[in-house]
Amino acid sequence: MTLYDNPSSTGSARVYYRTEFLDTQEDILFIRYNGCASDPAFPIDAFIEETLALVSSKKPAKIIVDLRYNGEGDSSLAEPMIDGLAVYQRAQGFTLDVLIGERTLSSALMNAVQLKQRSNATLVGTPTGGSVNHFGEVKTFTLPHSGIPVQYSTTFFVMDKSHQGGSLQPHVSVTATVEDLLSGVDTVVQTHIE
Repeated sequence: MTLYDNPSSTGSARVYYRTEFLDTQEDILFIRYNGCASDPAFPIDAFIEETLALVSSKKPAKIIVDLRYNGEGDSSLAEPMIDGLAVYQRAQGFTLDVLIGERTLSSALMNAVQLKQRSNATLVGTPTGGSVNHFGEVKTFTLPHSGIPVQYSTTFFVMDKSHQGGSLQPHVSVTATVEDLLSGVDTVVQTHIE
């Protein structure tokens, strides 16, 4: 069994981020990015430094960045990774696939757009759950008499002026099948690395 046959490796998980090779030949590097936040036990700067060092030393043929389970946080945290991957892609020529889906929202959606704009990335999966140009920078206040918390957006982000509205669409559409879900196969990863 390879890692991409095990959704616990490539599917949703309760980790901020991690990097691993998907096969023994070390030619497919899988970067999971589940939250636009920094793990206090493993700060994002250290994660990015280690990941880019792997890209530099191992020179993978393909890199997969998984944003399918990332819905919030600070989009700027991933920018050093995005810029580093773009630089290494130009120098090394690897294929860069960015996995998106209905749970790719807000800051992660912004990161997907940035990867598309700054590198030669292919978006793979299903349309994102949020719009390319969207409201964000959420703040909260509490209603004084009821104590009910209220959230509101303070900024409208324009990621792509030419975008007509709606979700970010994948270049390559891949939807999970019931058969794959039942047998524990990550359809998006499996079909796109073959």
